[in-house]
Amino acid sequence: MLLDYLTTRRTSDIRNNRRFYPYFKDCIGAIDGTHIRASVPIEIQGRFRGRKDGTTQNVLAAITFDLKFCYVLAGWEGSAHDSRVLDDALHRSRGLKIPEGKYYLGDAGYGNKTGILSPYRKVRYHLQEFSDHPPENAQELFNLRHSSLRTTIERGFGVLKKRFRVLGNCICLDYFIVAMAKNTQKEGKGTQFKWSNPMHAMLLDILEDEALKGNKPSNTFKPRSFARVAKEISEKFEVTCLPEHASNRLRTIKTTWKTIQSIHNNSGFGWDDNLKMITCDKKTYDEYVMVHHTHDQYLNKKIEFYDQMAIVVGKDMATGSFAFSWGDETPQNVDHNPVVELDGDSNSTIKEKITDSSSLHSKGRSHRERSRDVNEGSSYSEIAS
Repeated sequence: MLLDYLTTRRTSDIRNNRRFYPYFKDCIGAIDGTHIRASVPIEIQGRFRGRKDGTTQNVLAAITFDLKFCYVLAGWEGSAHDSRVLDDALHRSRGLKIPEGKYYLGDAGYGNKTGILSPYRKVRYHLQEFSDHPPENAQELFNLRHSSLRTTIERGFGVLKKRFRVLGNCICLDYFIVAMAKNTQKEGKGTQFKWSNPMHAMLLDILEDEALKGNKPSNTFKPRSFARVAKEISEKFEVTCLPEHASNRLRTIKTTWKTIQSIHNNSGFGWDDNLKMITCDKKTYDEYVMVHHTHDQYLNKKIEFYDQMAIVVGKDMATGSFAFSWGDETPQNVDHNPVVELDGDSNSTIKEKITDSSSLHSKGRSHRERSRDVNEGSSYSEIAS
């Protein structure tokens, strides 16, 4: 029933709008993730702390252009990347099903894949970026129309949170916490601490020992663990190291660990456990580094302190073991009424169609060549309106 609805439904947003039809005629909706506050046991809170302050769950949703939610996957830890949540949804037995030849619009974080159409990278995208400067080339024109259509999912989230105030209140609380954190950072300005490699190694040694002693009950260590790091580093290196410096350094280590695990989980990459090294062939390396310029340091090279990082921050990685969608079967030993605080054409062909429609005579390009500069000399301001 749902697939038939998605396949046959032609909303006025596309059919009656020359900016979108026929270029997005096979688009059936938009997808995105939103972070919603989650109350979880203290021992697993680390996995639920991501780019938002506090513990959140990353909720994936798909919506049609008439603001009907057709798929929701809740429960993924807040530290999980949007693309990882989407991959889980696509591979579930009763997960997100995309009719053949159809696709959803997603932001750049999802990347282009079968059934998902993302915008051009490193090109203006958000609507406010075009307010005073109309699109100047084919890629910017595509991104403008993509963004105009994909905002449906943002409107859907807005309507949902307005209807259920508890969701919006949780988000507002996060904004309040962020604001407070920024004020704290301003007050503590000038207290940056420069870490040398020996200091970094000593911090990991101490935190590894603290973790093995059981002084890491949740996502972070007890205050006395950071105090120990500060004391021993100050004495050995004759510097002024504060517990806050150790805590900030741990956040940096967590970011590094998440990056390593994200690369490791991508298709085409292997792992050498003896050398503690992510492996890949030259083609995969070149393609990946072209997009992620700063990640070359983790490829085909030994990752220093890997085992120690696994003990210090490894338990805080998202696993998706709590993710649950309406189509999933409920396990027998799970509360059936849990309290959930909700915090045909290829992609390149579709993009070429919308480019050709502007009468700019831009040359067609393959998916991997789409980032090249397009021919200039024509005005896009008229057709963008």
